[in-house]
Amino acid sequence: MKIRTGFVSNSSSASFVASLHVLTEAEKQSIVDYCADPKQNLDGWSCHEDKQTGLLTGYTFMDNGDLSDWCEKQGLNKIRFGT
Repeated sequence: MKIRTGFVSNSSSASFVASLHVLTEAEKQSIVDYCADPKQNLDGWSCHEDKQTGLLTGYTFMDNGDLSDWCEKQGLNKIRFGT
């Protein structure tokens, strides 16, 4: 879990869960290979195969900017904006 003490802006995450019983071996391997290849995986996807539960899970977290830094550059009052 990520904890931020400042103002959080423009952040998002995405995730998926896929049943290994539904995916073919080629489909599963394609997803795993994509997650492992930094040339293709520009969004930072991470995936994990759990044979015990029969699930392939994945997630990514994107942080597109820091409103606190932007406010400071614009000369906006930090106390007023809570940043």
